[in-house]
Amino acid sequence: MITLRDRSTTSKTLLTHSMLGKYGSNASAFCAMIFARFGSIVNRIGSSPRWTCQRTFCSSCTRLFAAVRIFSDTQARQYFERFIAYGEHEVFADIGAFDGITSQAFAQRCPRYAGIHVFEPNDQNLEVARQRLGNDERVHFVAAAVGAREGLVRFDRSGSSSRIAEHGALEVRVEPLDKYRDAAFTFLKMDIEGAESSAISGAAEVIRTHHPKMAISVYHNPGDIVNIPHQVLSIRDDYDIRLRHYTEGFTETVMYFVPKT
Repeated sequence: MITLRDRSTTSKTLLTHSMLGKYGSNASAFCAMIFARFGSIVNRIGSSPRWTCQRTFCSSCTRLFAAVRIFSDTQARQYFERFIAYGEHEVFADIGAFDGITSQAFAQRCPRYAGIHVFEPNDQNLEVARQRLGNDERVHFVAAAVGAREGLVRFDRSGSSSRIAEHGALEVRVEPLDKYRDAAFTFLKMDIEGAESSAISGAAEVIRTHHPKMAISVYHNPGDIVNIPHQVLSIRDDYDIRLRHYTEGFTETVMYFVPKT
């Protein structure tokens, strides 16, 4: 395992063998891949780490998770960190909206928002979101998954973990976010069970044109913590990057892309 120790507190486990996916128990290979491919991204998420590495397999992973500071359940502030600035007329894209709870939290923080677009292919979840968010004409519900291109995919309906799956029982519609680029999104949130990279591909024009702030989950696939920042910065490189983790387990790690001003 890889353990990070705060210099002033007890250590907490950040990664275990089961979390390394295709890298199995070879944590040194995982870290080598991270540092070989992450490059400048590692520098951008923290140059003065407060965490020191208690190594079992790896020899240098200190700076990688420098931005991960809290190992307790802090999901109440997930997606809405203090370093996120809001304007008067925000347009929020809730991609993987589940039951609308994140859209509701956004509306409470930005009551003068211009629009919320709720993307959720699970019809049961979407109905709960409709009830939660009421009849505000600024809220738009889209019964579709978000991906690289328009089409149909198989889908596994399983509550908050509903996902695109090859052998899923349902067939759902997929749409690229660029189809909605005229909405002029200012904030994108993505938590779509491993399909985040595909969604970014389908949002390239939105990102290029509107330069939205973004909160993107990076824990579903082992390579996402490396590949997603490279993917975003290949579209626009004028973002600062922050990384936060919100549970004591391996779930709920979010990478933030904050537009440079």
